[in-house]
Amino acid sequence: MTPPPLNDACLAILLACELLGAAAQTVHLPLLLARRGGAEGRLGAAFELLVAAHLYMAVDFTCCCAFVGNPYLAPVALGAGWSWRLWANAAAFACGAALAVRKKDPLDLMASALLALCAPPAMEALGGVWNLVALVDAPFFLARALLALVGDVQRHKSELTRFSIAETMNTVPVGALVVDAGGRSLLLNDSMRALLRDLGLRRGTPAWTASSTKARA
Repeated sequence: MTPPPLNDACLAILLACELLGAAAQTVHLPLLLARRGGAEGRLGAAFELLVAAHLYMAVDFTCCCAFVGNPYLAPVALGAGWSWRLWANAAAFACGAALAVRKKDPLDLMASALLALCAPPAMEALGGVWNLVALVDAPFFLARALLALVGDVQRHKSELTRFSIAETMNTVPVGALVVDAGGRSLLLNDSMRALLRDLGLRRGTPAWTASSTKARA
C-alpha cells in the first residue's frame, strides 16, 4: 500500500533533521580526518565524506519537493536533472559495507543498508513507498552524527597533547624546567616560573644561560 503523502509539517520536520544531521556531520568530518590513519582510516574517512554528501543531497531534494508541491520524494529526486548524484549513495553503500565487515560494527551496517535504499534502482523500485525510507533515514543519520560528535569530545578529553601535559605540570607544587641540548626551554611550569622571577632570572640573560647549562648537565 502506498503510504500517505508527506504534508508540510512532515516535510519541515524532515528538512530540520537533514539540516541538523548535515551540520553535525560537517563538524565531525574534520575531527575524524585529523586522527585517522592506515587503510581502515582512509576507508572510514571516505565513508563519512559520502555520508555528508548524502545528507546535503537529502536537504536539496526535500527543498525541491516542498517547492514543487509534490508529496512524494522519490519521483522528485529521480526526475530532477541532477539525479545522477544519487549514485554517490551506491558508492557510500560499498564503502560502508566494507567498513562494517572490517570493524564488525552493526551501526555502520545499518547506515549502509539505508544508503543502498537511497540509490536510484531502489528508489525506482519503491516509488511512493520510499517516503518511509526518508522518514527513517533523516533521524537515523542525525542521531549517528550526534553520537559521533559525543565520541569526538570524549576522545579529545582523553587524548594526551602538549597542552594537556603543560596543564598537568602546572598542578605540580614544585618547579619543573625542561631544556633541549641547546639550552632552549621546552617546558616551564608556573612554580618554576615564579622561582625564576624571584631569583631575577630572565630568558636570554647570562644567568639564564648558566642555569640552563647546569640543567643540561
